[in-house]
Amino acid sequence: MKQRVRVLKLCAAASLLVSVLAVIACIMLDNAAGEGLVRPGDDADTSQAGIVFAVILAMTAGVSAWSLLLTAIGQVGVLGNGAGAASLTKHSVERVVD
Repeated sequence: MKQRVRVLKLCAAASLLVSVLAVIACIMLDNAAGEGLVRPGDDADTSQAGIVFAVILAMTAGVSAWSLLLTAIGQVGVLGNGAGAASLTKHSVERVVD
């Protein structure tokens, strides 16, 4: 379980890094296209497409990081043959802190 939590946290950190890099790329593309705003011109279409892609990538990576971190935090260390759906579990397991 500790290894699973470590891998989930590592994946969450990688997703967060991708999100931050996508935000930085979005800012750099916006600044490269003009005076802070994308203006019509030769490179405007390329910059606009890059900005849209960077924003979508940042949002997706941010949500992935959040989901992976919540999954890592919620690990209780018990695996079994529970029900097919995650919400219809056969047993209830809670973390006990000593």
